[in-house]
Amino acid sequence: MTRTNLLLPLVALSLATSLTAAAQAPASSATEQTLFRAPHTNGGYGAPVQRFSSVAGNAVVFSGAEGGWIINHRFVIGAAGFGLATQNVRNAGSALRDSRGRAPVVEIGYGGITLGYVQNPARLVHLSAQALVGGGGITYDVQGIAGMRAEDAPSDAFFVAEPSVQAEVNVTSVLRFALGGGYRFVSGARLDGLRDADLRGASLSLALKLGRF
Repeated sequence: MTRTNLLLPLVALSLATSLTAAAQAPASSATEQTLFRAPHTNGGYGAPVQRFSSVAGNAVVFSGAEGGWIINHRFVIGAAGFGLATQNVRNAGSALRDSRGRAPVVEIGYGGITLGYVQNPARLVHLSAQALVGGGGITYDVQGIAGMRAEDAPSDAFFVAEPSVQAEVNVTSVLRFALGGGYRFVSGARLDGLRDADLRGASLSLALKLGRF
């Protein structure tokens, strides 16, 4: 048997011994930290939402809905949209008037994507934070204004960002009640005397969340 033939079994035995030792070696005490652990859990929810706020000095209500994908019970990626439910907000600075001499009624809608985080979701009462980033539009209800069609109503678009914090109550395993507060930041609104400052404002929100948390 040649020297090469003698060395091959020895090399193979040495390699096998090394691999066995490496496999049996204890894992490092340091655990790698990641944003999402694997395997991760998935859930989701939907909710009707009422937001109480102000527009141009008027107390108003925005009605809407939100929903999202819940990762590991804590991280939320979703969307939300709201419309001005209060019907008596009028822009006194507008030159438009209806047959009774009244200024036009303001209509507003906005929405966008939402990113959120839930702290201690298993607790009966816990906190969550959310940020909405998107856009909206403002126009008039021109019904009753002579010579003005709905498609001819003045309108404008704007950017909106609305961070908020909620206190959530676990009513059941699939139902949560949320009470929160936030602030609506608006930029780029220009409509017949209405400006960003008229559309910005703090808000109080109520939501009933139904889903798999």
